[in-house]
Amino acid sequence: MLLTRARMPRDPFMALTRDMDRLFESMFSPSSRLTPVEIQQSWFSAPLNISEDENNVYVETELPGVKLEDIEILAMPEELTVKGSREINLPEGSRWLRRERSAGSFERKTTLPSEINVDEVKAELREGVLTITLPKIEARRPKRITVKALAGGK
Repeated sequence: MLLTRARMPRDPFMALTRDMDRLFESMFSPSSRLTPVEIQQSWFSAPLNISEDENNVYVETELPGVKLEDIEILAMPEELTVKGSREINLPEGSRWLRRERSAGSFERKTTLPSEINVDEVKAELREGVLTITLPKIEARRPKRITVKALAGGK
């Protein structure tokens, strides 16, 4: 088929952007070809923040709407796994008009920057934020070394 100038996009990147927007809109739109059951089984991601100080590694993840009993934490000396699930229930007799909050199961596995003492790990869920405190093992904690000055340059 021969396209005339009037029908050809002026900027091929604009056309690509428009096509990608349509693709993502159709993938996440409730009016897509997914059934309500398939929509409810969509993916859910838990973003992580990881920080450390001399004694601990800290992991924070946002888990709004996740029940405490639906969270599982597996700690190994150099790896942490956070698993869970979130359900979003549709009131009976209603249908989705827009669905932007994702639901389903998630699993986040991350390598830790230091070896940790798995027996001392603590976790708390407050206002939808899970905070995990992972104490470093004693051998991996930095040790401050005092430098002595010797007289006579020796």
